[in-house]
Amino acid sequence: MKFESLFDPDRKISLWVSFLASALIIGIDLFTPPQILLGIFFVLPVLIAGWYNGLRWALVLSFTLPFVRFFIATFIEPLWDVSYNIINAIDRFVVLSIVSLITARLSISTKRLHQEVKVLEGLIPICANCKKIRDQNQEWQPLEKYITERSDVQFTHGLCPDCMKLLYGDYVKKS
Repeated sequence: MKFESLFDPDRKISLWVSFLASALIIGIDLFTPPQILLGIFFVLPVLIAGWYNGLRWALVLSFTLPFVRFFIATFIEPLWDVSYNIINAIDRFVVLSIVSLITARLSISTKRLHQEVKVLEGLIPICANCKKIRDQNQEWQPLEKYITERSDVQFTHGLCPDCMKLLYGDYVKKS
C-alpha cells in the first residue's frame, strides 16, 4: 500500500476508529495523575473523523471530548475549581472545532482534486513519425484519441506558424 493512499479522503475508515482512539485517550487520562493533561491528544480522533467522516462527526467529537474531560476533572479527579474546568473545556472545544473545520475543508479540497486530476503515467509507446500511440491491445491510435479516452482532456486543432508556412507558404506570404 502506498503511503499517500493512507491519507486519501475517499478511503473509507470506520467512524469507530475515531471513537476507539477517543476512548483510549480518555482511558489513559483516567489512569494518569490529574496534573498530567492529555487533552492535546484529543486532536488525533478529531483529525481522523474530520478527514474521513466529515465535519459533522469531527464537531461531535470536538464537543464530546472536552465535555467528558470536564466531567472527569470536575467529579472524578477534582484538582481545580469548577471555573477553571469550564474555561479549559471551552478552550478545548474552540480549538478542536477550528481543527475540525480546517481538516474537513482540506479533505473536501483533496477529494475535489482527486476527481479533477487524471494522470497518464508510465511509458507510452509512440510512433516517431506519425505520433500514433500503441495501446494495450497492440493497436495504434491517434494521439488525441488515446489521451481523450484516458483523461478529461479535449483537443482543439489549429496550425502553428511554422506549419502554416510549410503547408500554405505561398498563401501566407501573399496575405
